[in-house]
Amino acid sequence: MGRLSQKHKTLAALAYLLGPFSALFLLVYLKKDKFVKFHALQSLIFFVSLWLFYVILSLSLVGWLILPFLFLISFLIWLFLLFQAFKGKWFALPYFESLLKKQ
Repeated sequence: MGRLSQKHKTLAALAYLLGPFSALFLLVYLKKDKFVKFHALQSLIFFVSLWLFYVILSLSLVGWLILPFLFLISFLIWLFLLFQAFKGKWFALPYFESLLKKQ
């Protein structure tokens, strides 16, 4: 695997910046760039699953108590993924790894 340019790293980090919107945009327009596609797909899966989790939790009183902590944890994961992409790392979240390998 060749060395990644700063442009590729920046585009991969951009996949996380605006959540599913930037991820979808990059998936549609940069289909051939494997590194950007990897991070865009992970961003999309992460944000959609997070959104579903938020919706399910918000249906109960206990869920409303957990939501602030989940928000903090998801924010930290989002920052971590953004910086991993910017550093040029192929880091995959554990539960998403099998989905990302199929790409």
